[in-house]
Amino acid sequence: MKKTALLFILSLSLVFQSLSQPGKFNGNMPKDGKITGRVIDETTRHGVAYASISLHSEKDSSIVGGTITDNGGYFEISNLAYGKYYAWVTFIGYEKVKIPEIHISPKQKEVILGNISIKESSLVLNEVEISTDKRHIEYKVDKKVINVTQDIIAAGGTAVDVLENTPSVQVDVDGNLTLRGSGSYTVLIDGKPSVLSGSDALKQISASTIEKIEIITNPSAKYDPDGIGGIINIILKKSITEGFNGIINAGVGMFKNYSTDGTFNLRTGKVNLFAGYDLNKRGGPGKWINEREADFDTVTIFTNADADRSRNFGGYSFKTGLDWEINKVNFMTFSADYGQRNFGFTGNSRYHEYTQPVIYDYYYLRDNLSSNTHNTFNTNLYYQHKFLQPNHNFSASVNYSLFSGDNYELNTNQFSDSQWNGIAAKTEDRATSEVNG
Repeated sequence: MKKTALLFILSLSLVFQSLSQPGKFNGNMPKDGKITGRVIDETTRHGVAYASISLHSEKDSSIVGGTITDNGGYFEISNLAYGKYYAWVTFIGYEKVKIPEIHISPKQKEVILGNISIKESSLVLNEVEISTDKRHIEYKVDKKVINVTQDIIAAGGTAVDVLENTPSVQVDVDGNLTLRGSGSYTVLIDGKPSVLSGSDALKQISASTIEKIEIITNPSAKYDPDGIGGIINIILKKSITEGFNGIINAGVGMFKNYSTDGTFNLRTGKVNLFAGYDLNKRGGPGKWINEREADFDTVTIFTNADADRSRNFGGYSFKTGLDWEINKVNFMTFSADYGQRNFGFTGNSRYHEYTQPVIYDYYYLRDNLSSNTHNTFNTNLYYQHKFLQPNHNFSASVNYSLFSGDNYELNTNQFSDSQWNGIAAKTEDRATSEVNG
């Protein structure tokens, strides 16, 4: 009897011991455990963004969770069951770091790992000289970056020409640009709103004055996004060379096309004075052919048309301003620019419209003429303060803009014979308008 009782007590003790060990319980454990920490560079003590953290079960080394650090190096892994774990911290160019003995239990649901230092990996190599260029398109976490200096084909064109062969961007024959199928996007110049919008703004900026273009299709609150399609941020070229320097570009093309632009800088100490200009004319002839057929119950209408078209774009702009580096954490820029842009279109169309069975059969001519002139003036005062914590800053800007323009359109129609000789008086439809803003 005593032997039986002793065995019973021993078995009961083993059951309670098994239940008390973390990670051994086979029931429905709550998953309310959490691990937090921050990955920092061992030398600079700054947070390391986008470092990878993988969490492994101590029992069988299987991966049970993971994440990457944010811009400040912070991370959090939640919804973890009670148990024993270890973690690996990895980042390109740094040595791997193992964090052992991470225990989550009902008494310690949150494990705070604090700062985790990682150091750059070092290899002893022979001296090597490497020369490389930036990729034409770089894909980053929150945006695509087009390095315009790597696009020789777009030289002499505009921002529209640079973006024409970029994924998610479409440009029609008239030079109108859509982003992911939408024409509703915001254009920024050096992070500041453009006085014009959409394609009109992009057509004004010479490609040779652009350093890079950022396409942000999922903008954060930082940009106060107005456009459904996203944001196109044009970063213009700047100089950090002490003293006076400048560059002038010029080009000519077929159909009397030409372009020239220049940027100039005078840097003395903490002040940089800058100025720039651009002057261009682009365009050329084109051909348009269209055939339409409309079927009704008892009749079919045919419309055949062909047209000779000519488009031209041109204008000029001037820009000046100064950058002032007040100290290492405070920076200010003042800029002003003025420009005029002209858009013109002419078209001479020939139409033949008839029915089967024959109800009518006639020919007519249609001429189109349109011109648009836009004047813009913009001033901007920009201030930025950088905090000691990396990637934290405060910025403010004040903009004053004026916009004016004249639009003119003339359409004429005239019946003709089959040889396109006019046989009736012309009818005119004329429209003019002014815009100010």
